[in-house]
Amino acid sequence: IFAKHNIITVFGHGGEKYNKVRVTIGEVIGTYSDYVIITADNPKSEDPLKIAQEIEAGVKKTNKDYIIIADREKAIKHALKKAKEGDIVLMAGKGPENEQIYHNRVIHHNDEEVVKKILMER
Repeated sequence: IFAKHNIITVFGHGGEKYNKVRVTIGEVIGTYSDYVIITADNPKSEDPLKIAQEIEAGVKKTNKDYIIIADREKAIKHALKKAKEGDIVLMAGKGPENEQIYHNRVIHHNDEEVVKKILMER
């Protein structure tokens, strides 16, 4: 991956999915990122913090800087605030989805809309 400066990655892992890959995913993301922001990605009935801690175990293996911000919108805001000219901010996992699922609640969320909103506030 070629970037002029840093790659900042925002990502999480869905709940009620194959959780044995979370450590591996964290290690891969940490390997190819300069800064990692672990966040929620449809945790469903699982505890978002528990999911984040499983991912964190993999990121720690890479000795990269990281932070856990469970609220995805706040995580994106943090990434955009941290980014400097030439950096790449990668938001992985949600794609064009329009919702976050927490237990029985479905909350409207779209990464692209969040980015546009944050950039308009600048």
